[in-house]
Amino acid sequence: MRRGLALVLLTAGAVALASQWLRPFRLDVGSALGPPLATDGLYPAESGFRWTAGRATIVLPAIGRGRPVVLVAVLSAWRPRASASPQVRIAAGDLSAVATIGPSPAEITVGPVRSDAWRGALALRIDSDTFAPGRGDPRTLGARVHEIRVAPADGAWAPGAPPLALLLWAMLAVPLVLAIASATGARPSIASASALALLALVVMGVIVARVWTARLLPVLVTAEVVVLGFAVLLPGRVRAVLTVTGDALGRLASAARALAHPVPLALLTLLASLGTVLAYRAKPVVSIPMGSGRETSFESGLGSFDAADGIRFRHVAAPASLDLRDLGGGGRWRATLTAAAPGPDRVLALADLGAGVSEGVVGSAWSEHEIAGPAPVGWRSGLIVTLPGARREDVWVRDLVIDRGRAWPSIRVIAGVLALGLGLALAIVAAGLAPRAGWVAATAAIALVVTALAVDPIAAIPAVPRLVAVVALGAMVTALAAAARGASSTGDSLPSAAVAAGGLGFMAWLAATTTSLYRGGHFVFHSSIAEEIWKGRFLLYYLPYPGSMLSQQAQWGNVVVPHPCLYHTLVAPLAALPRPAFFTAEKVVLALLLAAMAWASAALGARLGPPRAAAFSAILMASMPASFQLLGLGHLMTILGCWAMTMAVVYLATHAERLGERRSWWRAVMVLALCFLAYFAGLLFMGIVIVIAALALWRADRALARALVSAAAAAAAIAFVLYYVNWTWPFLSRSLPQLLGGSGAQTGSSAGALSSRLAAVPHKLAYTFGSAWVPVLGIAGLLWTRRGAPRVLLLAWAAILPLFTVLDLSFNFLLKHHYFTMVPVAVGGGVLLARLAERGPWGRMAAAAVMVAFAVLGARVGLDAATGRIP
Repeated sequence: MRRGLALVLLTAGAVALASQWLRPFRLDVGSALGPPLATDGLYPAESGFRWTAGRATIVLPAIGRGRPVVLVAVLSAWRPRASASPQVRIAAGDLSAVATIGPSPAEITVGPVRSDAWRGALALRIDSDTFAPGRGDPRTLGARVHEIRVAPADGAWAPGAPPLALLLWAMLAVPLVLAIASATGARPSIASASALALLALVVMGVIVARVWTARLLPVLVTAEVVVLGFAVLLPGRVRAVLTVTGDALGRLASAARALAHPVPLALLTLLASLGTVLAYRAKPVVSIPMGSGRETSFESGLGSFDAADGIRFRHVAAPASLDLRDLGGGGRWRATLTAAAPGPDRVLALADLGAGVSEGVVGSAWSEHEIAGPAPVGWRSGLIVTLPGARREDVWVRDLVIDRGRAWPSIRVIAGVLALGLGLALAIVAAGLAPRAGWVAATAAIALVVTALAVDPIAAIPAVPRLVAVVALGAMVTALAAAARGASSTGDSLPSAAVAAGGLGFMAWLAATTTSLYRGGHFVFHSSIAEEIWKGRFLLYYLPYPGSMLSQQAQWGNVVVPHPCLYHTLVAPLAALPRPAFFTAEKVVLALLLAAMAWASAALGARLGPPRAAAFSAILMASMPASFQLLGLGHLMTILGCWAMTMAVVYLATHAERLGERRSWWRAVMVLALCFLAYFAGLLFMGIVIVIAALALWRADRALARALVSAAAAAAAIAFVLYYVNWTWPFLSRSLPQLLGGSGAQTGSSAGALSSRLAAVPHKLAYTFGSAWVPVLGIAGLLWTRRGAPRVLLLAWAAILPLFTVLDLSFNFLLKHHYFTMVPVAVGGGVLLARLAERGPWGRMAAAAVMVAFAVLGARVGLDAATGRIP
C-alpha cells in the first residue's frame, strides 16, 4: 500500500513536471493514421484532408490550462466553376480570424489563446459557407482541413497548471501495473521496475508526443483494468502469459548477443551497402506510371484515378506531390512528365523539382515535358516532386520518367536493407537455431532485397521500411512461439526449424498483404461487414434476409448458403482503429491464423512421422501456394474456417487417448463448435471427417468412436442453437431444391463431356497447390504414418479432397475443398520427405530440393498476390 501511494505521488510529480514543456507540434488532420482527435462535424479523411460539414470542432487535448498558444489551421476549399471562394472563420477561446480561401491550401492564424477547461483541452471551431457537391454525393461540404499547427506563445518552457485529465489518467495507469504484477505473484523488484518503466514512457510521451499520449492513456487504463480482472480471476493463466512474454523477450535478447560478432556484422553491412549502391546504379532510368497504383506509395494529394482510350492517368486539380526522397541523389535529375488537359492548348504550371516551377504548353493531346533539378545525398537521397496544379484547371498526368544518372542510395534504404537481414537472423536464432543459420538467412534476405531494388526500384524502394516492420513483428511472433513451445505441458515440443518455418511464413503472408499493389479480392468486402457490425448492425448479418450480401451466392444461382458472420464479429473491434490501421491489424490476424496452421502441421507431423517430419510439414505449410492464393482472393472466412478445422483435428488427434474423459470431451465439444460456427464448409467437411473416422475406428476402439460422434453431435447442437437455427428452413426449403435441381451444376453445352471435366481436374489441383503432384504425394505420404487414431483422422481429413473432386464433376464447389485440405497435404508431404531424408545423403539432398522447389511455387503465388495479379 505504501509503495503504491509513493508511486502515485511520483507519477503526479513527474507528469506535472514534464507537462511544463510544450514543444510545437503538428496534427495531420487529413491522415487516416493521424492522432485520434475528438472532432465534430468532420467527414472521414480523404487524400490529405478532411471536409467539414460547414461547422466543425477539433478538440486539442492536453494543452494545459492557462498556457497561451498560437494555432495555425491549414485549410482549402474547392468550389464548382463560377462559384465564389468561400469565407472561413476559425475561433478558439474568445479569439477568431476570418479569411477567404481557394482550392490551394492556405494558413489562417489565431492566438495567442489560452485554455480555460479543467482538462487543459482547447477547442478549435471552423465555420464556412457550404455547397452540395452533386447528385452522387449527399454530403454538405464546407472547407477542407489539412493540418493544425500548435506553438507555445511564451516558449517551450512555461510553468503553469498541468492538464488535469492527462495527470489523472497517468496516476491511474502507472499504479495499475504494480497491481497487475502483484496479482500475478511477480517479485516486488520486477513489479516496481515495470511500473517505473511505464512511468518513463509516459513522461517521454508527454514531452515528445503529448496528443497521442493524452488520447491513448484512457485506452491503456481500460486494458489494464481488463488484465487486472483476469489476473484476479485466473492468476495462473495470466502468470503463464506473462512468463511466456518474458521468455520471448529473453530469447530475443539472447539471440542479439549471439549475433553480436564484429566480423559477420561487418561483412553483412558491406553486403547491404555495396549491394544497394550497385542496385541503384543498375537501373538509372525509372518510370512511375500514374493511375496504375504504383504511384500511391509516393503521392500525396493527387486527384482521382481515370482512364481514356485505354490510358490510365491521375487528375491534378489541386497542389500535390510525389515524395521521391529515397530514389537516389548525388547528381542532377532529368525527368519527363507526360501530361494533358482538356480544352485548347495553353501554358500551365506542371512540376517543381526544387529548381522552380516548370511550365509547359498543355492541351487535350498527351505531351511530354522535360524538367530538371539537383538531387541531394543524405539520409533520404532524392527529391520531392511538387505538382502545383492550376486554379480552375484540371491537369491530367500519365507518367513520370526520371533519369537518376549515377545515383547514390539513401542512407535510410541501406540501413533498412541491413536491418531487414539482421531482423530475420534474430528471428531464426530466437526460434532456437544456430547463429550460422541466422547469418545464412540474413545473407539470403539481403541478396533478395538488393535484387528487387535493381529489378523494380519503384516497387521495392518504398517497401523497405514496411518490410523492416514486418520482420521485426515476425521476430517477436517467432520468439513468442518458441517460448510457448518451451512452456508447453503436453510434451509435444516442436523442433526449432518448425518454429522458425511458422515465423517465416507469418512474415511472408503479412508482407504479401501489406504491399501498396495488393488488391485483396473480397478483402474490403468482408472488412466492410466487420465495420458494419462494429457500428451495431450485427443482426443484419446474423439473421437471414432476402438478398443478403454475405450469404446469397450469385455463382450458385443466387442460392442462400448459411455462411456465419463469426469472422466479421471477431475482427469487428479492430474497426475502432482508423481504417488503414484496421486493415493492417486484420492482415496481422490473418497471418497469425496461417502461422498457427503451420505450427499445427508440425505438431501432427511430429506425432505421425519420423523426427524430421515436423520441420518438413511446417515448411510445406508455410510455402503452400493455396495460402497466398486465399489472401490474394480475399477469402477471409475460408481462412478462419481452415484454421478452426485445423485446431479441431489437432485437438482430437493429440487427445484421442483421453477423449473419453469429461474435461477432454467438453473441450472437444467447444473446439468442434468453433469449427462449425467459423464457416459452413467447416461444418460440412468436419462432419464428414467425424463420420469417416468413427466408422473406421468402430471395430478397433468403440469408446473413441462414440466419444467422437457424441462430441460432434453436442457441438452441432450448440452451433445450431447459436446460429444455424435461423437459416435451416430457408436453406432446406429454397436452396437445397435449387442445388439438387442443377443450380451451380455445369449442364448443357457449357459443361462439355465428362472426359473434358476429368481432364480439368489436374489443372484445378495445380491452380491451388502449384502442381497436381503435390496433393497426390501428400495424401500418399499419409499412408506411411504411424498407425493409430491420429492417422485415421488425418486420412479421413485428406479424403475430403478426392471425394469432393469427384462431386465437383457435377457441381461447382469453387475449390474450397482444396483449401480445407492444405494441412493434411502438408503433413503427408512432410512425412514423405522425412522418410526420403532417412535414405542417406542423396535422400536429404532430394528432400531439400523438393522443399526449395515448393518454396519457389509458393513465392511465385505470393508475389502474384503482393503485386495485385490475384485476383
